[in-house]
Amino acid sequence: MSRTAFFHNGLTRSMRGIEIGPSYRPLCPKNQGWNTLVVDHATRAELVAKYTAWKVDTSLIRLGDVIVMVKTTFEEQTRAVGYASP
Repeated sequence: MSRTAFFHNGLTRSMRGIEIGPSYRPLCPKNQGWNTLVVDHATRAELVAKYTAWKVDTSLIRLGDVIVMVKTTFEEQTRAVGYASP
């Protein structure tokens, strides 16, 4: 079973869904009729710049509905989950 088929199992395009971090390989792209809310960590322009260096097809990157801008240090992240720095 393909990656896409695995994730589409039991879904229909009309169902409301959320796709987090689709990057350049969305599983449920809106331009194919999926009713998804797209959340990513960067704007489309930033993602295109990032993935151009990877030599992938950046035309697949779509505009996100929600851009989550969370910038923390490793120390802040580990403290948030209960791991204190030595």
